[in-house]
Order: sequence, then structure tokens, then C-alpha cells
Amino acid sequence: MTSNEKNTHWNEFNDDPRLIAVICIFITAKSKDCNISNIHAFLTKIRTSHDRHFKYQQDDIVQAELLCLKLLSFDLNVFLPFEACTDLLSICNRCDILRPVWSILLKTFKTNIYLLYPPYLIALACIYLVCMLSPLNWEFDVFLNKIHVPFENITEVTTVIIKEVFASNHKKALKTENKENSSNKNSQSHIPVAILKQIDSFYAKHI
Repeated sequence: MTSNEKNTHWNEFNDDPRLIAVICIFITAKSKDCNISNIHAFLTKIRTSHDRHFKYQQDDIVQAELLCLKLLSFDLNVFLPFEACTDLLSICNRCDILRPVWSILLKTFKTNIYLLYPPYLIALACIYLVCMLSPLNWEFDVFLNKIHVPFENITEVTTVIIKEVFASNHKKALKTENKENSSNKNSQSHIPVAILKQIDSFYAKHI
């Protein structure tokens, strides 16, 4: 499909986020075997429970579904970094750190990092973070020696994760603390001081 054809299809959506959001839910439900059997009832629930200004009817949904599938080239596969992470740790005989790495990976779901970088880079960045933050001083060199990926690419993704996950959570914690302090209440940060110091050290070295 050419770029002009894609632009044409996109314009037919009228750039309406309401329609696009509903179509994404509709297609996801189908692809995950949670098929919405009654489109009319589905749209009625949207209007009554979420958006009374939703103007689209069943025919609009079906037509928009086809347009959206064309934009996606009918490819609904979403590749996540979990499988890549397991493979990388197995190659380097470091499956012992699988749990903390997956813990960070799960936190990245609330960010847009999956739209910016390939799964293997996200996995490597999380592995690097675990090695860096661990008090056991796990060596990341073993991964660099066996997996030939430029280190600067890994640190770029790591920086994004730190900003979007750790730094973002820290800012939220500070806001909560300030609000509670203004009300004469005690508050604690959600992130241990040791981790915050290690994050600061990372910024000093790589940014």
C-alpha cells in the first residue's frame, strides 16, 4: 500500500479519536477470541456508559474496521520483549535474573516505548538496568560479548525507561508527598533512596 493510499484511508476516519478507539477495541476483541457478537449492543453501552456523543452506527464500525486492517496491512501480530528477554538470558546463562528483568519490563507497558524500539533492545535495556541497579554488581559485559549490539543503542533505550518509568514515578511520589506535607501528613517516596542515587549516577555517566 502506497503512502497516498494510506493517507486516503486515514482521512476517511475523519481523524476522530472516538471512532479509532472503538475500532481498536473491536479488532482486539476479535483477535483475542473475545468476539463482540452484538455490535449494536456494544455501541449502545458505549453511548450510555462512556460517551453519549458517540455518533457512529454499526455500518460505520464495519467499514472503519476494514480501513484500519488495511492500514495495518492485516498484520495483528504484536511482538513483546518477554520472549526475547528469555532467549537473551538463556544465551548468556543468566536466567537467574529473569524475575527482576521481567519486573521492569512489566512497568514499561504504561509507556510508548514499544512504538519506538524493537523488542530485543527493550529487553537488553531492562537487563542492563537490573545489572546496574543490583547491589551484587552483576556484569553486563557478558551480554555485550555474546550479543553484538552497539552499547549506545542500549543506553538510549535505558535512558527512556528511566525517564518514563522511574523518574515519572518519582515525580508522582514527590507531588503526593508535597500535597500530604501541606496537609501536615507524613509521606514516604515510592522509590528507595538507594535506587534514586543509582539513577542519578547513571545520568551523570551517560547523559
